[in-house]
Amino acid sequence: MYNKLTSDLFYNLFESYLYLDSSESFFSITTSLYSEFFLILAIFFYLCFVKNFNNFYINSLYFYFVLFIELFLITYTGLSFIYSGNYTSRFFFYSCLTVDFYSTFCKFFIIIFLILISAFSEFKFTWNKPVNADIYIPIYFFLFFALLLLSSSDLFCSYLALEGVSLSLYTLAANTYHKRVAIEATIKYFVFGVISNGLLIYGNSIIFGLSGTLNFIEIKYLLNSLNFNLASNEVCLGLICFVIVFLFKVAAFPCHMWSLDVYEGVWLPITAILMVLVKLLYFFFFFKVFFYVFIKLMYLWQPLILLSSLGSLLVGSFGIIGQNRIKRLMAYSSINHVCFILLGMACGSLTGLSVAILYLLVYSLTSLIFFGFLLNSQCLVTGRSLIYLSDFSNLTKFSNLGSQGLLIVLFSMGGIPPLAGFFIKFYIYIEAISSGFYIFVIFSLIITIISTFYYLFFLKSIFFNKNLWSKIVSLNFLRSWHFYIILISCLFLIFFLFINNYVYDFIFTMSASLFCPNFYNFNF
Repeated sequence: MYNKLTSDLFYNLFESYLYLDSSESFFSITTSLYSEFFLILAIFFYLCFVKNFNNFYINSLYFYFVLFIELFLITYTGLSFIYSGNYTSRFFFYSCLTVDFYSTFCKFFIIIFLILISAFSEFKFTWNKPVNADIYIPIYFFLFFALLLLSSSDLFCSYLALEGVSLSLYTLAANTYHKRVAIEATIKYFVFGVISNGLLIYGNSIIFGLSGTLNFIEIKYLLNSLNFNLASNEVCLGLICFVIVFLFKVAAFPCHMWSLDVYEGVWLPITAILMVLVKLLYFFFFFKVFFYVFIKLMYLWQPLILLSSLGSLLVGSFGIIGQNRIKRLMAYSSINHVCFILLGMACGSLTGLSVAILYLLVYSLTSLIFFGFLLNSQCLVTGRSLIYLSDFSNLTKFSNLGSQGLLIVLFSMGGIPPLAGFFIKFYIYIEAISSGFYIFVIFSLIITIISTFYYLFFLKSIFFNKNLWSKIVSLNFLRSWHFYIILISCLFLIFFLFINNYVYDFIFTMSASLFCPNFYNFNF
């Protein structure tokens, strides 16, 4: 009975908004979700034909071909939204999947970063062909489930997509680097991932039991109705499950402990995927969950997010002290940067969400550039990847250009003006002050000095420390087209001040589409 009342409420009040798919044809579905359908066909063709060649270069060429076709299809969809001026969401498969402005450009950023990570990892893939013959299979499935997760508008569909993403990542972490520490890290990642996914399905069950529906839009408008008790213990419990899963997926306090060992234990290209691409994906999805579905319950999740932001700041700033291993240092740095994204999210406003997404993208770009340097560097004596900070001590002898690029990246991470990292932190603080978080901002400014000092200590090991036993091979990307990607990215960080208005306008429109699907603010 309650389920029927919920459905009647929804279909009577919002029938004009929701596009029902009773009259859909297969052609209309495939032309709106063609990126997902093309990827299914590409995976099938790869498993049946391309993989049988057992040639690393053919597999790699086919992989980039698929990614660029996906990028073209998603870009075409996004531009059709912009130039047509029609921002109305389209729903398919009984409203389980949606194509809208926000999800389309989230997919765009995911594919862009996947292409860049794969390009920077070419050196590692080339030198480990026997180990990585099947590395592209879990990446294909990860991309498919990631696109499905961003398109999902249903609790059950989103859970299946998130489970598919998790299984792909478990396989990717376990099958790429045959070492004891990698197996231990994968087991730890698998155990904690299963627990978090179990909490998610438990939270889904509670929300479904209270609302009688799995659809995001129906849940949203039911929460907005006057007859729904938002203060019930069941609602609080269900929302707490979502918050815990969110904090685990993005490695935020107090669910961050798994990330330190996992990031350090897995193979370096997989560390880049987990720290940059996966975190980007989960933030995009949970922004949609909290700011679209559970925006009415902000009074419940806002204090939890703010508390996690404070804990992440303390853990990231103090944990980074004394670290001499590069991966572990980057793990603590990631926790520290998550603090600022959560702070923008805790503001609970459209502007707060916009600056949080902007911070997320700039942080992902700087981390990607750093991993670009790391993935294409190698110790001359041992022939291994760079593990310790002292391995950078002779970098200036082999590449002044590379050391200057690292200088820009680390200054941006530390928030040194006039680079992009400074301005996005400034925007976060301004929005936090406008939301009334004065004490948090003052405390954060004091604590941030600690982490900034350690970035300067990292630079000291590059430019001033000299280690006779640790010599670095010339950076490989300086002799390839990767150099131009690094150069453009560093120029973006330097001249961010002059283009930030255009970038922010686009991000603002992207964020506003969560609050109002027909919002239009961006002009070319």
